[in-house]
Amino acid sequence: MRLEPDGLHKGRTLIASEEAEIYRALGLPFIDLSSGKGAARSRRL
Repeated sequence: MRLEPDGLHKGRTLIASEEAEIYRALGLPFIDLSSGKGAARSRRL
C-alpha cells in the first residue's frame, strides 16, 4: 500500500480517499478531533 495525495492505494486501486477510510483500511482507530468529541479521548490515550 502507498499513501498519495488523493488517498491510499493498493497496487493501482484507490482503496480509501477520506481520512477516516484510510485509518479504517490500515486497521487503526480514527479519532475526529475537529468535532471536539475526540479531544478528551485523545488525552487519555
